[in-house]
Amino acid sequence: MDQQKTGFKTVKQKIVYFWDYNKWKVLIPAAILIFITTLLSSYLEETKEPALVIAIVNGRDTESAENLIWEEYVKERRIDVEKTPLRIESGFLHPKVMDETASADSATVAGIQRYSAMLTGGIIDVTISTTWAVEEYEKADAYCNLEELLSSDLYEELEEDIFFCQDQSGNSVPVGIRLDSASRLGDFYEDGIPVLTVSAYSKRKEEAAAFIEWFHTSGIF
Repeated sequence: MDQQKTGFKTVKQKIVYFWDYNKWKVLIPAAILIFITTLLSSYLEETKEPALVIAIVNGRDTESAENLIWEEYVKERRIDVEKTPLRIESGFLHPKVMDETASADSATVAGIQRYSAMLTGGIIDVTISTTWAVEEYEKADAYCNLEELLSSDLYEELEEDIFFCQDQSGNSVPVGIRLDSASRLGDFYEDGIPVLTVSAYSKRKEEAAAFIEWFHTSGIF
């Protein structure tokens, strides 16, 4: 910096002069540092082992559904979301493929592919979806047998609401729980009956079973 140009300037003028000549030397490294920090934080957050991953398919007003789960389930189960975050994946749309009038744009198709990959990859534990979307995966044996997963007492209490699918052998298997339209989550599904299922590929089946029990005891069904 030229001393003759700054020697007779006030402190404020020196700061302005310094900033005019050096701002990019300051801003660029700062921007890079912020970018790296944000990227690292996102990576560390994604690599944390979640307590549970819940997917909401074909739902509307998913933000309210997420808030309901976040505010009540996390508190009830005393989940430390800093160590084991609860993840809610929403925005998935699965049209009625058997309906000739149904159509899917590229974004919807990409969403279906992403959901399928997350489901069979063991990332998603619990799905709240519609009956036709559930039936799309029945032949893949993608869901847990709830009679085996849940305690006998809980299964008996939920028996009237059990949703059945057929496996590859043609056997009828209890894979889901129908959520009544009058239930607190029924409001988020204006088209079709919402069904809660647990992925057969889930690595957190015990927590998924606890989630269903909470659903039942909290009166959300």
